[in-house]
Amino acid sequence: MMDTKRSFQVFFLIAALEAIFCVAWLGLMPAESASAVLFGYSIQRLILMTAMLLAAGAAVGGYFFSNKFSQKFLNFEKLITNRWTWLPSFAFCSAAWIAWFLPAEQWGGWAGYKVRLLPILAWIFLVAAQALILTAIYKKKISTGTSLKDTLTAGGLLKSWGIVIGILAVCVLIVAFFRIGLIPDIVYWNDTNVPLLGVQVCGAVAGSVIFLGLLENLGFFRINKLSIVRKKFDFPTLVLCLLLWGLTVVVWTQIEMPHSYFSPGPYPPNGEMYPFSDAEGYDTASQFAAIGEGLGTQTYIDKPLYVAFLTIIHLLVGSRMDAVVGLQVAVIALLPVVIFLLGMKLHSRSAGLLAAGFVIFREVNNIQGTLWVLSTNSRVLMSESLVTLLLAASVFFLAVWFQSTTKTHYLLASGGSLGLAALVRLNPFLLLPFAMIAVFLICWKKWRQAVVNTLLFGLIFLVAILPWTIQSWVVHDNLLFFRSTLNGVVLGQRTFYSLNQPVPKPDDTNEIQPTPTAPVQPVNRTWNRVTGISRYVSAHFFHNLISAMSIFPSSLQMDSLETVIKSPDSFWSPDWSGELTTGQSILVGMNLLIIGLGIAAAWSRRKWAGLIPAGFLVVYSLATSIARTSGGRYILPADWVALFYFALGITQLLFWISHLTGIREYRIKDEVSFLENGGITSRWRMAGVIFLILFLGAFPVILDRVIPKRYTNSEKPALVLELENKNILPSLGITKSELDAFLLKADAVIYSGRGLYPRFYAINQGEPDRFSATRGQPFSRLVMDIIGPHKMASGVLPMESSPELLPNGADVLAIGCRGKLNDDWLALVVFSPEIHVYLRNPSTQWVCPIQLPVCDDNRNCR
Repeated sequence: MMDTKRSFQVFFLIAALEAIFCVAWLGLMPAESASAVLFGYSIQRLILMTAMLLAAGAAVGGYFFSNKFSQKFLNFEKLITNRWTWLPSFAFCSAAWIAWFLPAEQWGGWAGYKVRLLPILAWIFLVAAQALILTAIYKKKISTGTSLKDTLTAGGLLKSWGIVIGILAVCVLIVAFFRIGLIPDIVYWNDTNVPLLGVQVCGAVAGSVIFLGLLENLGFFRINKLSIVRKKFDFPTLVLCLLLWGLTVVVWTQIEMPHSYFSPGPYPPNGEMYPFSDAEGYDTASQFAAIGEGLGTQTYIDKPLYVAFLTIIHLLVGSRMDAVVGLQVAVIALLPVVIFLLGMKLHSRSAGLLAAGFVIFREVNNIQGTLWVLSTNSRVLMSESLVTLLLAASVFFLAVWFQSTTKTHYLLASGGSLGLAALVRLNPFLLLPFAMIAVFLICWKKWRQAVVNTLLFGLIFLVAILPWTIQSWVVHDNLLFFRSTLNGVVLGQRTFYSLNQPVPKPDDTNEIQPTPTAPVQPVNRTWNRVTGISRYVSAHFFHNLISAMSIFPSSLQMDSLETVIKSPDSFWSPDWSGELTTGQSILVGMNLLIIGLGIAAAWSRRKWAGLIPAGFLVVYSLATSIARTSGGRYILPADWVALFYFALGITQLLFWISHLTGIREYRIKDEVSFLENGGITSRWRMAGVIFLILFLGAFPVILDRVIPKRYTNSEKPALVLELENKNILPSLGITKSELDAFLLKADAVIYSGRGLYPRFYAINQGEPDRFSATRGQPFSRLVMDIIGPHKMASGVLPMESSPELLPNGADVLAIGCRGKLNDDWLALVVFSPEIHVYLRNPSTQWVCPIQLPVCDDNRNCR
């Protein structure tokens, strides 16, 4: 009893002394003479000093209280070992730590108060840390179980960790000495993706520990012991998955996103950020399908599933970009759920939740940092987000199957997900042979079963791509639908110089020949090609790995995302040469140690299944390297693996700490997923998986055939007659005969359809593209695309001010002249559903070619 009371007395005495020290600290700070109230101190300073004096008094009272009362009246030991005691201590300690290291600029409107709050934060941190230490001492006394040594060496964890660190060290030495992956290639060498911030790492760790600790203490995870629940599904896991998904949707949709290359704007008249470049191509193809003009019937599409995905979104919510983006995010938000389940399977519920938190925070940075780092995110209409989800699902299902090779439906789900990913991007085609080899090797002792499983994996992949393969063959006479991209982009643009190196010619410019030397050896073209390809493949491969490992905090200071990226010695600086500062070297080494621990922990618990994410990262990096791309959005579908193992490593460290301190509420245990429960037989599950994969693979083909045409009139006389019947010609200021005469000219155009991406640009405003309608021009104008039976046309309508009403996706009709880079419109009719007519301003004669406006320095155009 005396030891317990003495411990509490020491605790309260130290807390009182620390509070008095903080009062002195506050008093020695420079006074605010302009706002002085008493003794030269402001009212805010006096409040803080009074609060600390009260804290010191409370601590002194606690000292005498613990000395006066005996164990009979106050069971201190029972109090300190209560399962709830460590949670508030840990929460206050974490919050104070984060607030202390958070730069003043991150405090927002409270930035001016940070210096004066530092003593308060220091006292809160010290008292909370002391409470945690006291809790650990007494919990350790009553804890039972395996020793720390047995825990550290369980499953050969330390040995595995050493092996992994050795492999990572070899890779680091290769990069450091040969600078492979640091010297940029001439093409498609992209920046490192946005990082995870230090404050986010601390917040995710603290939040996951506190959240799971609360649920554990409340008995939430004991619900499964109820027979009525256990027979149905894993209720706690299902609830956590739903909470994760809902939180992800809210966070990713509500975070503010600046404009970016793939999503510029916002522009009048609608104040929306419309897709641009590749994103515009995908969305336009989906809009063609939505109006019944076919999905890939008339034009080549190498990402049919993503286009079909966008088509369904447009059919459900229309063309308003906030609704379109919101629905896409709602689907992509399943990614943290998949990562959470994968973490549960390979390590623990704690690791899965922490990994999901890292993925959520990382995407927040991806959205906010799109202006500084050229990449993509879930709010941009690019295919990388969807393929990331499908590939993560494939990794998860394969990991589950590796642990129980009799559950064939998981093998089929993995191969099917990989096949569906191949319909979104082409890189998964290169993953297929490596995945089939892994499937065979895991069952090699039973070689017949290994052959069957390998064939099943390959066949379900083919089932996923079969409908679109047939469509490509029937419609375009092209059995390999990816051949155009392979020949035109990969071989034609990226590997051309390596495959076609010119043969050096002898120098014969001198008339007087020099002394004869040894004859020039003939050039071995094959060897040149092999070495050329190997050089860029190895460079891009290591660049991918470096990019994946560079997304972790490289400084103890919890700076903002902009500060981290724009720092002169950061990985994103254009002047960065690959050299690390001393501080960066230490933190990078620590990050690699944690990642290595995560890999080793996954191996020690799940053997080969624990290495599947790592193998996926390596193979995907190799796949993009073969296509001569790396970094940026090209490695985005795989760099979540680094975050995943980082979370596993931190969780393993927390487990060791909890074992050392005796805080067993935070522990690792084998947990099941609700996906494993249920009464459906394996045969029905296999049939269900095959049907689902076939249906999703056939979805683009189905959409190509079932959506009716929205626009049927495409001939000039029919469109003129429509204008006459709706009495629109008077608003155009032209008669029917005059319009008929105008349309007889070779370059005159009239077409109707769906108007897309209306953007009003001021004088000289535009996008970084010299060959599209959105390029900068020396007059204000409305720019828009129109799709319909006429295919697609991009037009420009000079205007002094933006139109008031022109919704994206409205039915429109345009009249003008065919131009070199875009059509020049004289009039635009909008049906929304009321009819609005917009004429060219300044006006001009209805003749082709149209004279473009000329504006003076006062922005007066004629």
